[in-house]
Amino acid sequence: MHRTLTEAGLVTALRGDWIRLSPHASTSPETAARLADALREARRGSGREA
Repeated sequence: MHRTLTEAGLVTALRGDWIRLSPHASTSPETAARLADALREARRGSGREA
């Protein structure tokens, strides 16, 4: 999952078994859409591992 998010151009941090996201008020709708797309891709089972 972390790799999928990174490849989508999103900055996240691994914290043990968790992935940390830090959206802000200035996070654009385009960035939120990239996150949604990346999560959908991962859910479809792209075969990638975190």
